[in-house]
Amino acid sequence: MDRWTITPDKIHQQRIDDRPQDFPRVNEAHTTRPYRYGYSAATALYGIPFAPEGLPPDDAFTNALVKHDLKRGTNEVHGFGRDEAVGEAVFAAAGQGEDEGYLLTYVHNPSRNASDLVILSAQDFTGEPVARVQLPVRVPLGLHGNWLPDR
Repeated sequence: MDRWTITPDKIHQQRIDDRPQDFPRVNEAHTTRPYRYGYSAATALYGIPFAPEGLPPDDAFTNALVKHDLKRGTNEVHGFGRDEAVGEAVFAAAGQGEDEGYLLTYVHNPSRNASDLVILSAQDFTGEPVARVQLPVRVPLGLHGNWLPDR
């Protein structure tokens, strides 16, 4: 995972993480402005498998999300079930702080052949999900979404 900073006179590339990742997101309130936290899905799509335990559950997707703290240069991994596969996480703000909110993501549950909507606390990223809603169908992995507050 690389970060590119583009200015009118130069391009700067910085390696954030050697593990392959996709669907990078931030708190949308910080889009085009400085931000500290970034979230992404670990992926096997680019040929280097990554999963907290064992082989990835899918040819392109794995069972892990990553939270990057770009200020400290650290990261946290939230692993899902061994055979589950997780897609893009969307940030839903719940306060003014950059990581005050939740991450919403679809997780394929192979035992039901359906998806779960999983909600994680951004501030307790590696903790247990705040909620896990069983959906009656499988949502295709790679589906892009956005969160819009009801205001």
